[in-house]
Amino acid sequence: KTPIINNEMINKDVIQKAIVSARNKVVEGLLESHLQPMLGLTGNGPDVSLARALLVTSGILEETEKGIRVCTHGLADQNLQYVFDTIFDFLRQVNYEKQNLGELYDQLTLPAYRIGLKKGVIPIFLAAVLHDLKSQVLIEKSDREVELSADLLSDLNENPTAYTISLENWDIEKQNYIADLEELYAEFV
Repeated sequence: KTPIINNEMINKDVIQKAIVSARNKVVEGLLESHLQPMLGLTGNGPDVSLARALLVTSGILEETEKGIRVCTHGLADQNLQYVFDTIFDFLRQVNYEKQNLGELYDQLTLPAYRIGLKKGVIPIFLAAVLHDLKSQVLIEKSDREVELSADLLSDLNENPTAYTISLENWDIEKQNYIADLEELYAEFV
């Protein structure tokens, strides 16, 4: 059930520093609240190549009449869909209880789980899933909350067992309350 990754620069467990930097640009673009076309990446560099190979040609990043969106359901590539389903299943287990992210990495990388992803691509796929969950996800290292960022996902990729993840239950009332607070204190933040 391993998806075909048509970019050998990133389809490895250990990638070059220049490719880590390119991957971080792609991840940063995915973690933005408002997605830009091609995640704001331009030119022909490795970051654009990664975005095209992993996101655009697979249908994960798509342009609609309402704008750019991340699509992690209903993908044509069933193996890639299985990767996203595995990540979402793991997050459903989290449901208010911390889970060690090493368990997710095991599911995605170990042959026993029948996916066998290389670690180089995982931060991009995680960022795609977390794009819509940013306000609910809580990642901790040594029981201290860490901010969701490209650097965090790169560090997590190197040592996933050092991190835990949980989801906060934010109903519409809480979301509206926080939005009102943000608006009220916008000039001070």
